[in-house]
Amino acid sequence: MTRLNAAHPFATRQTDLAIFARDAAVGPKQHGYVVNEVLIALEADGLIIRSPAANHGRVVEVALSDKGRDVLKACDRAVTHMENAMLADLDDAGREQLLEALVNCVYRLGAGFGPR
Repeated sequence: MTRLNAAHPFATRQTDLAIFARDAAVGPKQHGYVVNEVLIALEADGLIIRSPAANHGRVVEVALSDKGRDVLKACDRAVTHMENAMLADLDDAGREQLLEALVNCVYRLGAGFGPR
């Protein structure tokens, strides 16, 4: 099953804050405050590293630290275990039907997806 997770944009690459905000489905009015508060907390816990972008003075790139990658891997394992337990009684068709229903719910909320 697909999981949406604010930390995943940093899992395999550096990303800038605007991309992070878009991926985390944060609206433009909340963008600066919410993203900054989340990043301050993640940085204080040693989970991310922020640095100025080499090609743009106002852009800050964010990447997972080694500790952040370890925590994300542990979270992914825990979520996979929980998902498997939750979905144990569903066959592949039932899982696909559930996934489609959840995606429809997310679209109805306007949570970061474009037009369908």
